Amino acid sequence: MYFVPPRVLLGDLERAFAKLGLECSISEAEGGWELTGSRASDRVRVTLSYTLEDVFRESRAIGEIPVSTIVCEVEGDREFVETFKRALEVSLLRCLG
Repeated sequence: MYFVPPRVLLGDLERAFAKLGLECSISEAEGGWELTGSRASDRVRVTLSYTLEDVFRESRAIGEIPVSTIVCEVEGDREFVETFKRALEVSLLRCLG
């Protein structure tokens, strides 16, 4: 079994912003982070949150693990939205496959 800790996911999300040349601003909140970036008429806001859950109830050895949720809001022309989507998929590859 393999899981990606939330703070590592945060780095992956920052990489997606960087691939598009977006300066990433990060604000931390309880249970997660909000990343924002913009240029001209393009805007991105990504929220990464997590909760600790006992996913494997039968296995007391593992205990609670972080379960992450990523929500993206992307504004811009179709090309920008598709390009950010692709950058996000590549940055999160280890989680999606």
